[in-house]
Amino acid sequence: MCGSCYAFTAAAAVESAMFINSSFINMVEVSEQAIIDCSWRFGKNSNNGCDGGNLVTTLSWIKSKGIPYKYQYGRYLAMEGLCHAYNLTKLAHVKDYCKVQNNTNTIKKILRKRGPLLVAISTSPKTFAFYSRGIYYDKNCNTTVPNHAMLLVGYGQRKGRSYWILKNSYGKHWGEKGYIKMAMINDKSGVLNYVYSLKVA
Repeated sequence: MCGSCYAFTAAAAVESAMFINSSFINMVEVSEQAIIDCSWRFGKNSNNGCDGGNLVTTLSWIKSKGIPYKYQYGRYLAMEGLCHAYNLTKLAHVKDYCKVQNNTNTIKKILRKRGPLLVAISTSPKTFAFYSRGIYYDKNCNTTVPNHAMLLVGYGQRKGRSYWILKNSYGKHWGEKGYIKMAMINDKSGVLNYVYSLKVA
């Protein structure tokens, strides 16, 4: 098992931003594997390959170094490999990124304006891994200690219950075809606490 949710979340955010920036014409894939292999010991909060990473560190690395496209760097290996990103000349770049204010309406506004956002959330191992459908709510989640990263892609309401829609990195056979609806009430999963928006070059 490779703890690479931070890499998948950052890569998906870059791909989404580039797609929007191209007026929804050019959809490309960047390399999650390059993040795992190359962003070690970068910045204040170091990434640790398959032992997890930090979204801010990852975005700082992409902004500073650029991220290779998947077709150049190679497929995802689910293990740590030798970094060869700096031998490549065609890289995707992040122009800037920022933390979004902890406010539901602000996050909704930026989501509509800029597209998918990166989030670090709190999950409960007793319930989260086994999510299959519906609105997820676990009263025992610790909102102050994030342990998973996902891409925030939307929000909605069902029978008076408001929820966030997030894309996970577990594949299309998990949850609702790879997505989860997280209850907004009480923000028990800490969706509002660590939200990041980015701009691509």
